[in-house]
Amino acid sequence: MRLVTYRKGSSKPRVGALVDDAALDLGALAADLARERGAVRHGRGGFPKTMLELIQGGPDALAAAREALSHGEAMLKHDGLGAVTERKLGAPAAKVRLEAPIPRPARNVFCLGRNYKEHAAERGAKAPPHPVYFTKAPETVVAPGAKVIHHAATTERDYEVELAVVIGTAGRDIARERALGHVFGYTIVNDVTARDLQKRHGQWFKGKSLDTFCPMGPVLVTADEIPDPQTLSVAMLRISVIVITQIGRS
Repeated sequence: MRLVTYRKGSSKPRVGALVDDAALDLGALAADLARERGAVRHGRGGFPKTMLELIQGGPDALAAAREALSHGEAMLKHDGLGAVTERKLGAPAAKVRLEAPIPRPARNVFCLGRNYKEHAAERGAKAPPHPVYFTKAPETVVAPGAKVIHHAATTERDYEVELAVVIGTAGRDIARERALGHVFGYTIVNDVTARDLQKRHGQWFKGKSLDTFCPMGPVLVTADEIPDPQTLSVAMLRISVIVITQIGRS
C-alpha cells in the first residue's frame, strides 16, 4: 500500500492511500464497508484516526486498512472517481494536500551518520568501522514541499536525501535475519543540517534538530511492497525531503 496522511480543504488530517490519481480515505471506506455489513451505522467503525495509530494497531489494523483499500479500489473500478468523491470516500489526488505520512513520530527519529561513503568523502571523512547514531527531534518533521526555515543561528545549511525505515513492532537484541520482520514500511526524508552548529557543538543533535529540518514523504510504502530495500535507488527531486523508527506495540 502507498499510505498517506492528507487534508482536503480545511478538514482534519485523514489516513489514506494513493491509487493512481485518487486519494482514498481509508477510515471512511472502512466505515462504509462496515455499514454494508450492518456492523455500524455511524462513525468510522473503530478505524485508526492517525497513521501512528495504524502503525501501533499491528496486524489487525493493517488488515483493516487493506480491506478498506480493496473496497475503495472496487468502487473506483465499478463507479469511478467521481462517485467515490461524491460519497466522500476519497478525492482526486491533485485536490488534496499531502502531509508528512507520520506528522509527529511518537518516540524519536533515529539516524545513522556517515553510512554513505561518497557523501562522507565529500566532507573529507571516511566511513567509520561501526555505525554512528544520532537523533533528530520529532518536532522537526514537516510535510513534503514545506518551506525549510532559514534560521539565523546558522549560515551553513546542508541537506541529504535518505531512505527512512519505519519500525512497526518493538523488540530488542533482534537477530539480523529477523530484523526486517519489525519493519512497517519505508518513506523518504530530507536530513537538513546546520553544519556550523554541528561542528560547534560536537554532538550532532542541535545542528540536525532546528525547526523544519526533517521534511518527510509524501508516501509511506508498506514493507510487503519492498521485499529487499537494498535494491532501492534514492534521489532528491526537490529540496523538501535517516533512518526513522516509529515504535509500535510489541
